[in-house]
Amino acid sequence: MTTPEVYIALAEKSGHADSEVLLSILAKSMTPEEAALLLELPMANEALAAKLGLDEKTVEKKIDDLMRRGLVVPSRRGARFPNNLAFLHEAMLSSAPELIPPELPSLWKEVYRTYWWKEIADALSGLEIPTLRVIPAQGAVPPDVVLLPWEDVTFIVKDATSRAVRNCACRVMLRDCETSLCNCMQFNRRADYALSRGSGRDVSVDEMLTLCRASEEEGLVPIVGNIALMERMDYICYCCSCCCTGLEPLKKIDNFTTGYAKSRFLAGVDQEACKGCKTCLDRCHFDAIEMEEVGGSKKRKATIDADKCFGCGACVLTCEPKAVTLELVRPPEHIPSVNAYVMR
Repeated sequence: MTTPEVYIALAEKSGHADSEVLLSILAKSMTPEEAALLLELPMANEALAAKLGLDEKTVEKKIDDLMRRGLVVPSRRGARFPNNLAFLHEAMLSSAPELIPPELPSLWKEVYRTYWWKEIADALSGLEIPTLRVIPAQGAVPPDVVLLPWEDVTFIVKDATSRAVRNCACRVMLRDCETSLCNCMQFNRRADYALSRGSGRDVSVDEMLTLCRASEEEGLVPIVGNIALMERMDYICYCCSCCCTGLEPLKKIDNFTTGYAKSRFLAGVDQEACKGCKTCLDRCHFDAIEMEEVGGSKKRKATIDADKCFGCGACVLTCEPKAVTLELVRPPEHIPSVNAYVMR
């Protein structure tokens, strides 16, 4: 194959061989020789070495290097090229910062803004069961409420066999807010993968819980998987509706509920205590809060749209008069006892 052809062949795996920007991403991320190697995967190292005329140790080293750069991911059949945009974006832009070519985030942003966001919105809005679920910020939960395992940040962190924190690939790409980059919490096999390729940092239980609290204070929404085939949570994403490639597309089409399950909580406002400062309005990623005239008050006060509220608690954490609180409104059955839903 000629140099352009190898990149086109890789782009075809994601269904976007006609995207000039994606071809630029591939060309800036790898050499033609590396692209040719990726086209052969998955293949056993021994067979790949024989086909390319290399020794196995050289092939093993090349595969390891490609994995560190997010160009190879593990699979049941062996190392392979991430064959759709979501996997490729996540793997590449969550790599160690020094391994990400400087032009890459802006090129990915162009792909996203041009067409990818609509593909994501269409895919998420067509689901029978939301694949993701909001859990409450721990600091916003009423003190008398005992959380269930898979809605409890502390339980999830302590239950994990391994832990890592890495940069958020979505925020690296879009960077439309000033919240911290390094707050993507990985557990168990996902943590092991992040650590093995140098994209994540090993952290203790206490340090990760501190990072989780800091992300909550920034107003980020804790999100976990709602459909999976494992008995432990493997991540907590701390997301915002301006940078998250799940929340942002659904916000554009005003349809959060098809992609995200709500927490068991609903925010409520004590109108007498509310001072009308609008802090909660700025914190809500789901557009569930409005300022309205209430009773005989001269000030507009916060009101909650129950249909739009996802019970994340971001509004609760910065309400100085403690006018906004979370109320438990959904039964235990809303949260699976183990994270083992199967998509039908």
